[in-house]
Amino acid sequence: ILNVGGVLEQYATPTEILSRPANTFVEEFLGEDRSLKRLSLTPIRSVDLAVGPVVAPEATRAQVDSTMAEHNVDWVGIRAGDSLEGWVWGRDVTGTAGDADPKAFAVWLTPDHSLREALDSVVSSHTGVAVVFDGDVYLGMLSIEQINRHLVE
Repeated sequence: ILNVGGVLEQYATPTEILSRPANTFVEEFLGEDRSLKRLSLTPIRSVDLAVGPVVAPEATRAQVDSTMAEHNVDWVGIRAGDSLEGWVWGRDVTGTAGDADPKAFAVWLTPDHSLREALDSVVSSHTGVAVVFDGDVYLGMLSIEQINRHLVE
């Protein structure tokens, strides 16, 4: 980034500049939303995904309740092998998780999507997570807390 008169203020990758501006001039040049700009440049693959609150279709109500309590949520994903079949509100599970009618996750992301796209999915979903797949294979979930930790590291 060059200042008036061709003075070099910072030379680095875009991600480095956005995460660690060299001085006030660079900060002002980048603007106030540099974290969002940085998210746009960062692929999901750069963050460790969490398994998330998922249970097998044969999970009992007690297992569903335990998983929800562990993750502090009121829903669970239903996972069979490498497939994530959808999600259900815990209150809708009366027998096994698989007996409930799973809802599809609205957005499926891949490791190549940006953290900005993941954040959009998180804040606009009922579940508050972004789900990540490689084709039909479930890889994990991202929460706003995980995205935040990545930004402040």
